[in-house]
Amino acid sequence: MRPLKTVPKSVDARCYNKVRLALLRLPHPVHVELPRLRLEMILERDCWMARSLVDGAPMLSWTGFDSRGRALHEAVPCELHLYHVHAGLMMGNALEHLCTALDKALSQAVDSTRGESG
Repeated sequence: MRPLKTVPKSVDARCYNKVRLALLRLPHPVHVELPRLRLEMILERDCWMARSLVDGAPMLSWTGFDSRGRALHEAVPCELHLYHVHAGLMMGNALEHLCTALDKALSQAVDSTRGESG
């Protein structure tokens, strides 16, 4: 599907690093529901897609991450694709909610690994 609009953006280092960690530790692609926003995030190495939980329609996607030569504390430039007229209203909140959800998912993954080895 073609986006309505594409804009240059950057993802804050904390969120980018957390997604990369999730991609290393959780099954691929990583699916994260964000019920308060009625979104599902589908995370892959080169694309993070937010789609509607109501009808599955794409809302936002982050692609073209340029992390070459960056320090771990630096934001990562990327492209943000907007597929819905109201997608711009969600873009900041989506990443905040994603980071919170990934904190929980990664914590549960660590806890279940400890349970298996202990």
